Amino acid sequence: MKTEHVLLIIVLSFLILVVLLYVAWLIKATQKFINMKKKIDNSEESIDKLLQSRYDVFFQLLSLLPESIRNTFDDVSNPGVNLTMEEKQVFAEVMNSHKEELENLLLNHKDMIDEVACQELQQKQHDIEENLQASKRVYNQNVAFYNHKVKYFPYKNFAKRRGYHQRPYFEPEPFIKKID
Repeated sequence: MKTEHVLLIIVLSFLILVVLLYVAWLIKATQKFINMKKKIDNSEESIDKLLQSRYDVFFQLLSLLPESIRNTFDDVSNPGVNLTMEEKQVFAEVMNSHKEELENLLLNHKDMIDEVACQELQQKQHDIEENLQASKRVYNQNVAFYNHKVKYFPYKNFAKRRGYHQRPYFEPEPFIKKID
């Protein structure tokens, strides 16, 4: 074989190797983004379920009070499904604003409610709040990792071409653990 042929084979082999490495990287990057998106979706689904549970327990607690008092919470609506992260944040803030008000009403009307049921529901509510905070942290960690990949080299151009955009964070609520 001539030297030119050997050199041509080496160059072509190198080019084929580069193309194969690039294709392997594209496959790995695609899989990485799919997995990151699944993690975010799963943690968002967890937040949705906990917001719904929070709503349900809120109204179970509210049902312990007399009918005339319950009407003060007409502006609290079911979180539903397919809300944006911003809408979920607004719902969480509305629930926070009413939570303290409900606790005060329950305290002021102790003589009119089933205290055992109230304590069980309040414990359930406390557990949901803790799980919700944990789910928000997991969601925000997943979003932070994802957003970093979308924003910086080498995945930035890949993400842009594939239509991946930064995702919003769920703003954590201040959580104060009560000591009874």
